[in-house]
Amino acid sequence: MSVWRAQTLQEILHPELKVEPKPDADGIIREPGKAPVMPFQKIESVYDSDAYPEEVRHDYVALEHVTTRFRTEFDYLLRTMPDTAQREVILEIIHKHKEYLASLESALAEDEQTA
Repeated sequence: MSVWRAQTLQEILHPELKVEPKPDADGIIREPGKAPVMPFQKIESVYDSDAYPEEVRHDYVALEHVTTRFRTEFDYLLRTMPDTAQREVILEIIHKHKEYLASLESALAEDEQTA
């Protein structure tokens, strides 16, 4: 039986023994054999108030969370990948998203003008 299967079996048979991984000093959860992940962070949103209609409030908060997470992830990646080739790939990805956001902004502006 592989080590991974044995570990999974132990976690199923004895869930009380499972130790949840803790974030390191950078706030990153690292587990052997797995890609490091940022822990979920609950953000306080300015859009989660009675000032915004209840039917769209959740969407506003979700969008704010996604953009905050995007910024946090890219900041982390740029700090931890000093290799120039890696940075170039990351910047290429950022530019693709930047182009998409610009087109989204343009579409929203056009909708506003026609409304």
